[in-house]
Amino acid sequence: MKEIKVSLDTVGYNSKPKDGEIGKISNRIGKGIEHLCSTNIRSFVENVGNKGQTFCPATFHNGSRKKENFEQMPIFVLDIDGGITKNELFERAEKYNTPILFAYETFSSVNKNRFRVGFLNDVSISDIRAAEILQNALMTIFPEADKSSKDISKMYFGGHNSLLHFDFSIPEINIESVVRNLSLYLRDKHGPTHYKREIAKFAKSNKIKLNKNNLLDVSIVENITKIDGTNIVGKISPISIIVPNIANGEKLPNLNYLINLDEGCTNTFCANEKVLKNHNPFRASVLNDISSKCELFKDFVNGRRWLDHDELFGLATNLVQVESGAKKFFEILVARGYFEYSEEKYSQWNYHLNYFKNNGYKPKSCSLFCFHKDLCVHTSNILSTVKPKYHAMERIANFEENFVSIDEVQKDLEQRMEMAVKADSYTIDIIKAQTAIGKSTTFIKLMKKYPNIKFLIAASSNDLKRELLDRAIYEGVEIKSSPSLHELDLPDDVMEKIDNYYNTGRHRLVKPYIKKLIKHNDPRCSEKLANYLSELEEFNNSRCNAVTTHKKIMYMGEEQREKYDVVIIDEDIILKSFIPEQSTIPVYEFNKVLRKIPPNSQLAKKIKVALNAAESESKFPLFELPSIEWDDDEEGMSKTVDMPSFCEAKRFGYLKNTGENNLSEVGRSNDEIVFFKPVNFKSDVKTIIVSATVDETVCKYFFGEDKVNFYECKKARYSGSLNQYHNKSMSRACIKKGPAVFDKIEKLTNVKETITFKKFLGSVKCTHELYFGKTEGRNCYEGQDINVVGTPHQPEWIYKLFAYTLGPDFDVDSELKHNLPVVHNGYKFRFSTYEDEVLRNIQFWMIESDLEQAVGRARLLRHPCRVNLFSNFPLSQAVMMEAEY
Repeated sequence: MKEIKVSLDTVGYNSKPKDGEIGKISNRIGKGIEHLCSTNIRSFVENVGNKGQTFCPATFHNGSRKKENFEQMPIFVLDIDGGITKNELFERAEKYNTPILFAYETFSSVNKNRFRVGFLNDVSISDIRAAEILQNALMTIFPEADKSSKDISKMYFGGHNSLLHFDFSIPEINIESVVRNLSLYLRDKHGPTHYKREIAKFAKSNKIKLNKNNLLDVSIVENITKIDGTNIVGKISPISIIVPNIANGEKLPNLNYLINLDEGCTNTFCANEKVLKNHNPFRASVLNDISSKCELFKDFVNGRRWLDHDELFGLATNLVQVESGAKKFFEILVARGYFEYSEEKYSQWNYHLNYFKNNGYKPKSCSLFCFHKDLCVHTSNILSTVKPKYHAMERIANFEENFVSIDEVQKDLEQRMEMAVKADSYTIDIIKAQTAIGKSTTFIKLMKKYPNIKFLIAASSNDLKRELLDRAIYEGVEIKSSPSLHELDLPDDVMEKIDNYYNTGRHRLVKPYIKKLIKHNDPRCSEKLANYLSELEEFNNSRCNAVTTHKKIMYMGEEQREKYDVVIIDEDIILKSFIPEQSTIPVYEFNKVLRKIPPNSQLAKKIKVALNAAESESKFPLFELPSIEWDDDEEGMSKTVDMPSFCEAKRFGYLKNTGENNLSEVGRSNDEIVFFKPVNFKSDVKTIIVSATVDETVCKYFFGEDKVNFYECKKARYSGSLNQYHNKSMSRACIKKGPAVFDKIEKLTNVKETITFKKFLGSVKCTHELYFGKTEGRNCYEGQDINVVGTPHQPEWIYKLFAYTLGPDFDVDSELKHNLPVVHNGYKFRFSTYEDEVLRNIQFWMIESDLEQAVGRARLLRHPCRVNLFSNFPLSQAVMMEAEY
């Protein structure tokens, strides 16, 4: 039970107090506040029933026992002076689910003909009108109670060794259950034809509205955020009362009892009024989902555990939302013999099921009643768990994230990196750490702390490489940077030729071409290129710390890499540098090559087998071919595609172009052979990868499960806010259908700067031209409000080819399914994804990485700014919002 408080006199009596004593008790009882909980409520009942102490079930402001000073009331008492025996009253209480906490004889009782009973409410009621409604409802169910019990400020004398009953289970009533059973009692007493007239009388005298079924408009409401005109914790309102159950704890829903009032007293009963019945919100087929996914329902069906009343009630409020659900519930109730001792109980449950159904009861939250609530992955209720609605984002009820201070997170990162640096093994240490937690600062601290260790740090871009270099030099670290041709501002024709060499796998031709330009003293670039070669040689021969890029380190030779003691890779090198290295070779290019090389050569044989994959019935055939040596003599036969990488690669996909433009203008097939370019990434040097978006499972696929140590740093709560609008997919196709969406989003958020897909940059304001895939490491929006718009899906073939290349078992025929219910980041929602777990994990990793990097540009961790995310993929720490845009 929750802690409660009542008014209790300190003086005990052996007989009924006289007039003079009564006045003294009345004056002091309001000041005698007794705090009760499950450990001392028995003592309180003993003091009243056996030691003659007077009590009042309410407490009062200023310690004065007056109705106008009413503060709150947790216990409700009926004074019985005859007309019903104790056993008869207890039987009625059990029949109408109003369990009695205690009972004792009064001083004037003879043979137990006078006694008092106390009911413990599940929450202390602080609204005087709600307290009076509950008291009057109990007095209607038990009309034998003395009329003086109606006064909620009444004090009750105790008894002398007269305690008749105390229920050690400490049962509770609640206002919804009492009102519902009041209706049942009136139906049993006055018959199904006339009982609603009696309900109307009760409604009128207590100023409660009637609902569309002419029943009292009292209901359970969970997680109220705003109800106009309602009264919370005793504030005056003529429209409705909310009795909040505020002690549920942070993880549980905020349970409230809503009483709609009718201050005009206009309630009338209309026997001929027709109530339109709507269809149940869920089809009967949902029962199959409940049967397979809900552990409590399995208990109920199989009889493996006996459900108590609260569990039956909660289960029933969910099942009545389903077509034939109420019927199914009742059939199981009977089949399992829940009330074999009382046929009347079945009739009552049948009434309650119809009551729930006809009065719009909402499904009760699993967290409030279910035995399995702490083990089951569930959302707010059974139905949202097994059948989440379209565009809904249902929070997993028992999901929690633990947050610590930013300083503690930064310290955790530093300690983990230092442990990795000191480790003896050559495993790859993967450290997942939040964006803006201070990775670069930590790298520099390590280089300064360990001057005898030579670090090689790989950044994801040249810009970030230069930024890290400048910071390290400023801090006094001896460090060199690998030069890049892309930083030299070379003439377009020169850069295009160099890029062509790299893109077609002819890396060995780059240096001779550079030397040729220098030799011919090209005035546009010879000096820059000469300096480049000088810097490259200096970098290759240096023995100090160094900073380079992902791409450089992926193709760096073993001898060059082994100069360093520790390699630190900043950001997810798999996502940022391996996946973009996709090679797509059109089929017509292969046909060109076949016409130029000997038909029996290894290359010709490999090409022919690859082209035969087109005959597969699979939508995207995947196949494996052996690696072969590239013949340098064949170098001149293709200057537009990367044939050397094709020779070295082992796993491929055949991408069939089935669109309307399947043939080019000259009749060539647009089909392509696709593969990821092989990389030489060996763990011959101690390697540490630090990223906010790196995924443990993907890393183990890529590097080998036995070579990876994965650690996720502690997390800090954002200083700013991440507001996520999730009711549209915001895929490229979704945005393309309504390009004006950007203007509407800007108007909704009053924020202009936007990160979205590259193809839509012309439709938004993006001062720094950031887009999905090009955001990591940029601080240009630090501390600013920004919008992030889009869900960055990749083409399906990338997910499958990546999985196939890495080698885990997966269903190659798995298709993308729309609106598939999934769970991620503490939410259950519908998403276009795969049933195959491997493919889904890869897809989610890619999407989440792009979104997290985009959101991270505002540096929410350290700045109280705002990011508005428009996507149906949930991110950690996002506050889910709903709006039309």
